[in-house]
Amino acid sequence: MATETDVAPTVAEKREAHVRGVKVTAFSCILGVIAGVLSWALTQGMVTGAELPDRTGFAVLLGAIVAHQPVLPYLNKPEMSKKDWAYVAFMTFDLWFITWTVLLTAGVATVTGT
Repeated sequence: MATETDVAPTVAEKREAHVRGVKVTAFSCILGVIAGVLSWALTQGMVTGAELPDRTGFAVLLGAIVAHQPVLPYLNKPEMSKKDWAYVAFMTFDLWFITWTVLLTAGVATVTGT
């Protein structure tokens, strides 16, 4: 016997869930890139070990991850499971790490003249 809960999702529901996932992923990636650029900008001129630029960068990353909470309801994602938060945190971290690394490496290449 089929009940209402046993009914498979319609094509429209699947599409809506997919679009919602793409929006959340894109927002996480954009925040990761912004956090990477901001980390680079805030840590320019810091001496390693003195002002601890890595802590500043991590603080920016954590701020970017926390910034998802008030915005996600506007992307039709009001509730988040632990798995969703892990995904959002990983995507933000991944793009933050790549962006900050590229910017730091580009600075080294221009200083050494290569």
